Amino acid sequence: MNTTTEITVPAEFVRAFTADKYRKEIVTWHTSSAPSDLVMVLRNLKAPRAAFVEIGVALAEGVLPKYESRYPADLRPRKTIDAAKAWLRDGSTANAQVADRETQTFYIITKVADAISSNNATISANNAAYAAACAAWVVTAALSNVSVVMAVTYAMNAGLSHQCVIDIIKEVGQRYFAFLKQA
Repeated sequence: MNTTTEITVPAEFVRAFTADKYRKEIVTWHTSSAPSDLVMVLRNLKAPRAAFVEIGVALAEGVLPKYESRYPADLRPRKTIDAAKAWLRDGSTANAQVADRETQTFYIITKVADAISSNNATISANNAAYAAACAAWVVTAALSNVSVVMAVTYAMNAGLSHQCVIDIIKEVGQRYFAFLKQA
C-alpha cells in the first residue's frame, strides 16, 4: 500500500532557505549598477531563455525609434523583434528559425553599412539595429545571457540610458524571481 503524506512548510522557512541559498545573487541584485552583473545573476538563478528574450526585446524596442527615424522604409529590425516576440508567445521551433534567419541577414547587411560609414547618426542607428539583432539571437543562442549583454551594449551605444537598462533587467528579473523584490 502506497500512501503519500503532504508536508506543509512554513513560509518563513521557505523565505529563509531562499535567502540563504541565493544570498550572493540577492546582494549583487540589490547593490550592483552594472547591467552585466544583473544578467549574470539571472543566469546563476537559471532564468529561462524567455526572460533573456524579454530583456533583449525591451532593450531593442527602446532604441528602435532611432533606427526607424533614420531608415523609415527598412522594416528588418522590426521584423527581427517581431520574430523574437512570436517565439515568446509560442516557443515554436518555426518562430525560432524565423528569428535566426531575420537576424543573420540583417546583421550582415548592417555590418557592411557600418564599415562604410563614419556618420555618427548612422552608427547610432546601426547600434539600435544591432540591439534588435541581439534580441532575436537570444532565441537561438547557446549562451542567451551573452547575447543579452551584447544587446545591452548596443542599446546603450544607441542612446538608451544606463538607468533605463537597469530598470528593464530588474523588472523582468523580478517577474521571474519574486524573492528578488525583497530587500
